[in-house]
Formats: sequence, C-alpha cells, structure tokens
Amino acid sequence: MIKEELQSKLLGVIYQCDSHALTISFARENLSPMYPFSPELISFNKKSYLTYTDQLVFRFSKLQDKMGGSLFPLTLQCLDEVTTGYTMTDTLNRLEKLGFIKSADLWRSLRETRNIISNDYPSTINETAIALNKVWEDSEVLISVYNHIKNELNLRGWNTSPQPPASL
Repeated sequence: MIKEELQSKLLGVIYQCDSHALTISFARENLSPMYPFSPELISFNKKSYLTYTDQLVFRFSKLQDKMGGSLFPLTLQCLDEVTTGYTMTDTLNRLEKLGFIKSADLWRSLRETRNIISNDYPSTINETAIALNKVWEDSEVLISVYNHIKNELNLRGWNTSPQPPASL
C-alpha cells in the first residue's frame, strides 16, 4: 500500500477513535458527580445516569475494539512492519517493543474489562456498580494509551489530525 493510501486509512481510523474517546470524556464529565458508583447511588439516580453510563460502556468497548482490530495493525503497517500471520499477542508484543504501548499485559487487562461489560454484563446492582467503577478507571487508561499511540505516530511523521467528513 502506498503511503498516501495508508495515511488516508489511518486518518479514517483515527477519526473513529477520536469520536469514541470524545464521547467517553463527555460521559465521564457528566458522571463525575456520581463517581465512585455505589449500588445505592445507581438505584437512586437510575434514569439520570443511564444515558451517560450507556455511553461510557458502549464507547469504551468500541474504542477498545477499534484500536485492537484496526489501529494496532495499521500502526505496524505505517512502520513498514511485516505483520502477515501475526496473532494479537504478536502485535501487542511488537507494539510494546516499539514503545507504542507500555505493556501488552495492560492491554490484555483492558480487554478483560471490555469483555466483562460486553459479554457478561453484571446481573446484580452491586456487580453493576463494581463493573462501572472498573470501566471508569480503565477508560482513562484506554484514552491515555490511545493518545500515546497518536503522539508516537506523529513523531514518526504520520498525520493523526483528521478532518471531519465533508458530509457533516
């Protein structure tokens, strides 16, 4: 793939990730008076917190998925890395070695949080409060990892400042 095509593809992925990260930040801002979440607080404020917690949880999952599924492999392509046959473990280890992520284990931990909220959504209000607190904490880490990757790409000569699509 030629550099211009790769750059265009990168900007498209960055645009989507930026949207998820901004929505996470917006949800966190609106939920901050309720943090840390408790079963009592969740029960009392069910309607007022529901939209923002849904945004937080949904966009956390979407950002985590987009980074792991698109941004990570694309980052390695931008660095002319041969990734054919790479597993996710290979990709994480290579990104860690290149300084794009601090730890492959940290990413796996973020993935575990995503799986808890996506696949095994808590069934009791106490479990919900625990899960929301974990997403709250990990969302800050996830955005930090994302911003670090963008900064590293910029340092290596890749533009990570997408313009919104003309149709907006």
